[in-house]
Amino acid sequence: MDAQMRAELDAISRKFKQLIHAVDDKKLDSVLTYAAQPLVQALKTGAPKSKKTHYRYDTPKLLRGVRAPNGKGVRVATYTPGNLSRSMQKLALRRLKKAILVGPKMRRGKAKGKFNSERRVDGFYAHMVEKGTVRQKGQGFIKAAAAATKGTVLRRLEKSFDLLLAKEINRLGLGNR
Repeated sequence: MDAQMRAELDAISRKFKQLIHAVDDKKLDSVLTYAAQPLVQALKTGAPKSKKTHYRYDTPKLLRGVRAPNGKGVRVATYTPGNLSRSMQKLALRRLKKAILVGPKMRRGKAKGKFNSERRVDGFYAHMVEKGTVRQKGQGFIKAAAAATKGTVLRRLEKSFDLLLAKEINRLGLGNR
């Protein structure tokens, strides 16, 4: 390989490294958020909505691991109908640098109070509705929403990545070759 070709390859290699570093976490997050919007909407519309208000109880232990009987607990949380649907969103997790997570938003710590608005939601029970419990059959709405929107999400992801890369290639001056 002659010196001129090696110099050109080194220049191209440096420009590709610039391109990789140009796509920062913020731009990537916006691309992933745009692509995930159909999934979030499908989860919100597919989440089952109860007709009545539900409650969560705290049943303290009476003695050494023996729990209080049903109905003897203290009511600590109130869930209005539609809480699960409102809790479905793109979750803000700072630890995920090059990925996003879509699912039910859950309260931190011991969630107490009334969950009845867009800002105050707690979808801790989503897995019980999705997969079922001993007393209730699973409804599988998360799996169904993911399957229904898979193609749309992938198309949006591909399109937005193409636009982002084209913009960065033009900005770095790599498009002239």
